[in-house]
Amino acid sequence: MNEQQQRDGAKKGLIAKFLALAGPYWRSEEKWMAWTLLLAIVVLNVAMVYCNVWLNQWNGDFFNALQQRDWNSFQSLIGEFAALAFSFIACAVLMSYLTSALNLRWRRWLTDFYLGQWLDGRAYCLLELKSYGTDNPDQRIAEDLKAFAATSLNLGFDLIRNLTTLACFIGILWHLSGPLALSLFGWQASVSGYLVWAALGYALLGSGLMHVLGRKLSRINMEGERREADFRYAAVRLREHAQAVALSGGEEFERKALNRRFQDICANWRQMIAAEWRLTGARSAYSQHAVIFPMLACAPRYFAGKLALGGLMQVISAFGHVQEALSWMVNAYEGLASWKANIERLASFQAATARARHELAHSRIARSESEGDDIRLCKLAVSLPDGQPLLKNLDLHASGGERIVLKGASGSGKSTLLQVLAGIWPWGEGHAALPAKKMMFLPQRPYLPLGTLREAISYPAAADAFSLAEQAFVLTRCRLAHLTPQLDDYGNWSARLSPGEQQRLALARALLHKPSWLLLDEATSALDPHNQRHCYQQLRSELPDCAVISVSHRPEVDAYHDRVWRIDG
Repeated sequence: MNEQQQRDGAKKGLIAKFLALAGPYWRSEEKWMAWTLLLAIVVLNVAMVYCNVWLNQWNGDFFNALQQRDWNSFQSLIGEFAALAFSFIACAVLMSYLTSALNLRWRRWLTDFYLGQWLDGRAYCLLELKSYGTDNPDQRIAEDLKAFAATSLNLGFDLIRNLTTLACFIGILWHLSGPLALSLFGWQASVSGYLVWAALGYALLGSGLMHVLGRKLSRINMEGERREADFRYAAVRLREHAQAVALSGGEEFERKALNRRFQDICANWRQMIAAEWRLTGARSAYSQHAVIFPMLACAPRYFAGKLALGGLMQVISAFGHVQEALSWMVNAYEGLASWKANIERLASFQAATARARHELAHSRIARSESEGDDIRLCKLAVSLPDGQPLLKNLDLHASGGERIVLKGASGSGKSTLLQVLAGIWPWGEGHAALPAKKMMFLPQRPYLPLGTLREAISYPAAADAFSLAEQAFVLTRCRLAHLTPQLDDYGNWSARLSPGEQQRLALARALLHKPSWLLLDEATSALDPHNQRHCYQQLRSELPDCAVISVSHRPEVDAYHDRVWRIDG
């Protein structure tokens, strides 16, 4: 996605954005089941509308039977109502089940699709390094996709039901309305189907009023979601760094920071409350007047004897259905505002991941496969995401099996150079020829996934990719033998293990995977000199052919390497 495509995407209307988000599922491998469920639900919607048409006719016959005190007709109509009620309930229950099934299938597919969008091409990594106009990707995937599928189906089926209702009842209301004679200053006119025009005018008035009162609701909703996500993320970070906060005595600072974020939520809530009470008041007034409006409109004909009681009730019922169908926007306004905000958030997330993947795939740092097992950097320049130069004129060569320590001042670009080698830093230019053999990167703070210790030590491979004996062996080699009995224990190992234990566990992981190249970014910074020396000795003895590039500020690390690369910036 180039810059022009991104700008065009931002200018898309709401419906175009919705189709871009929803379209892939309805063209996917699940399309036949999806369209079958959709068609079945639409048929059930139409059947429920037919039940309402049937009920409208039943109303007329029932109240006429009451007015005429016709006992036989009354009994027959009670039986007819039972059949009508059973049909309506059966359709409603089946439609609810099929809608839930379609919702689940759609959300499952969307989640898998957007996880791919986020993870493929390492877009998730670039989203943390540079702002692409989106926030809280976890919320986009976990909550917005759920709301998108459910709200789209609910609003869509509600719209279909209302359009079908309008198509069925507008003719009935037109027929039942009869003509209305108007006389003004000697001018005579007759308005056919006047109740249809009355319902249309009433609905347009209500829809316009709702739009005027609630036009800011979508923006308020979107901002509220962002603030809620920021508050939740801050609380999660506090939990992840609980020990560091406790050791620093930072509870009061964290309390104030969380309270500030919650005050932002409260401020948004106040805006939401103000918008919602105006909408609630307008909707309530609209609904209450809709009850009496058709009676007032029909009163002249009824009291003139031109309309029986059953006919009056039938007209009121038909008017109610037409008015409700025309008032879809009034009744669904808050849902539409939430749906619009939901689409905008997902569209921005989709655009951001596309931009990140495009930037990584079209980096000006040309990458190729080197001959043999060497690394060659030619005229390499590295910059920050904002374009500020960081490294330039790098011409470096490292042979397979060689051990190099990377030295330089903090902030000079050592870790960034390793990220270029790992293929996750696209900003810069030049050429990097890299080996086809397996490279492994060990950061200062290793990632330990939630799960068993076997999963943590085997990551990113599956836990059963290595035997228990192999895993126990590497733990022993890294002086973590005391963890062997816990290999099948489930836990948050980032919290349970000390930083030094975590770094030794990462080194044990490297011994399991046996890479050809190992890139260590301050990977032994939490170890004492004795354990640090032991770990480097294990790398040399267990992985004698593995090439190592280490970033370190410790002078004693130099002794475990063959030569030094020094970066001056």
